[in-house]
Amino acid sequence: MSSPRRCFSSAAATFASSPAPPAPAGPGPALSAPLVDPATGRRVPGASFPLPADVFGLPSRPDILHRVVVWQLAKRRQGTGAAKTRANVRGGGRKPWKQKGTGRARAGSIRSPLWVGGGKAHAPVPRSFETKCNKRVRRLALATALSARAAEGRLFVVGGGGAGVGGAGAGAPPPVSLAPDGKTATLARVLAAMLPAGARPSALLADGGGDWFEEVGEGEDGGGEEGDEAEGGGAGKNALATDGDAPPPSVAAATALRRAASALPLVEVLSPAGLQPLSILRADFLVMTPAAVEAAARRVRAQVKR
Repeated sequence: MSSPRRCFSSAAATFASSPAPPAPAGPGPALSAPLVDPATGRRVPGASFPLPADVFGLPSRPDILHRVVVWQLAKRRQGTGAAKTRANVRGGGRKPWKQKGTGRARAGSIRSPLWVGGGKAHAPVPRSFETKCNKRVRRLALATALSARAAEGRLFVVGGGGAGVGGAGAGAPPPVSLAPDGKTATLARVLAAMLPAGARPSALLADGGGDWFEEVGEGEDGGGEEGDEAEGGGAGKNALATDGDAPPPSVAAATALRRAASALPLVEVLSPAGLQPLSILRADFLVMTPAAVEAAARRVRAQVKR
């Protein structure tokens, strides 16, 4: 098996060889996202949630996003395809007829790729499509994807306000309730109210009834797990909803959320540990709770272990 290719570029060398990006100077972050009422799906008048500029204010890097997405898609490939060559097919060890004097075309084995029942020429063999991608590059891609959604106005924060992420008064935000009845109709109604004018309904995921909790994907390492591969679908634009690390107040709340979102194929539910660029870019809108914003900032800022 050939050595894995490196998901790395000279443009990302500075980020990859430097420590985690520092928090922005000043009393607090300068960016903000619209604050949405989870009960009605409408924006809270005059309210916004502050975002850390070092996580949600990075410039666009399509090259880094492309490299990490290609890495994720390659990592999820099974690589189990296989077929038999002429050496693997049973039989064919005897020359079917002599080389000359029969008037027929020369043949050395009945298992030749030219024969019916013969082996396959250049048959595929089990292999790994995985490439190597440095963790710092993956974190840069995650922050770039979050920044892109924030810059496009497609990032919404559901729940109460607070001091923001990284501020002096930042504390544990109150839990956000979603889909208390577990009904898709309730969820679809809230999503329709959250979408901007002209957008299709059922685009965002937000409801009340406990912490948002759906543990899918393998987090930062991405590809090959549900969090990276789940496709959106259904009546509406693709939306991705995330929450904090804390478990839901009850198993019933988490079950109700999964049940309500399962009938909306374009809605994907992830925990902050499952956030990765592929799902963020595949979703048209990104909805986060204050706990999810804080958890995403911790992931980007965390020191990479050698």
